[in-house]
Amino acid sequence: GISFGSVIAYSSYNKRTNDCIKDGIVVTLINCGTSIFGGFVIFSLLGYRAHKTNVSFENLKSGPGLAFIAITDAISAMGAGPLWSILFFFMLFLLGLDSQFGMLESLLTSMRDEIPILNKIRKE
Repeated sequence: GISFGSVIAYSSYNKRTNDCIKDGIVVTLINCGTSIFGGFVIFSLLGYRAHKTNVSFENLKSGPGLAFIAITDAISAMGAGPLWSILFFFMLFLLGLDSQFGMLESLLTSMRDEIPILNKIRKE
C-alpha cells in the first residue's frame, strides 16, 4: 500500500555499496517498456473490436476498466477461451497475493528492526 514503506523495507536488504542510481534507471526503463507494450496490446484489441462491431474507435467504452473489457473480449474470441480466462483471472489473483506479501514484508522488516530477539532466530 501507499506509505507502507515496502520499497524502503526492500532496500534494507541491499548492500551498502549498491548502485541505487543504476537500479532506479533499470526499474524506470522496464516500467516504461511494460507500459508501452501494454498500450500496444490494449489499443490493438480495441481496434479489432471496433472493426468487428463496425463502431468507430471514439465511441467505444472508456475508463479505468477498459483493459479488462478489451482483454476479456479478446480471450472469449480465442480458441479454448474458458481455459485462457481461468488462467487470466488466476494471474490477477496471484498479482493481488504478491501485493499482500509486499505489505507483509514491510511490517515484518519493521518488527525485526524494533525487536532485536527476532534477528537472533537462526535461518536454516
